[in-house]
Amino acid sequence: RVVDDHGRGLGQVAAAAARRVAIDTMPFALSFTGGLAQVGADTLVRSSLKAVESSGQAPRLVPARWQPAVGALVIGFQADGRWGRGVAERLDATLPPSSLYEVLSA
Repeated sequence: RVVDDHGRGLGQVAAAAARRVAIDTMPFALSFTGGLAQVGADTLVRSSLKAVESSGQAPRLVPARWQPAVGALVIGFQADGRWGRGVAERLDATLPPSSLYEVLSA
């Protein structure tokens, strides 16, 4: 129940964000990433999607390209004017293995 409640809240935030950027009237991509999305996240993701869909929106679940830490780096590059052609590909080529971001191991 706790995970369902948090998933529902997360979905409500996602629905509000979609309304804010005016993509709520069309299908849009939605990704879950980070520690909570890695460890047994089926219930959390399912509850979140259901909350977004119940607001009349049409999210399409897609895998995230990068972990949040890499996203922060991208934001920094963009703010500093260093984001340009080929940077994303260089990031992809030099990122550590995804195991670095795992919060629990099997």
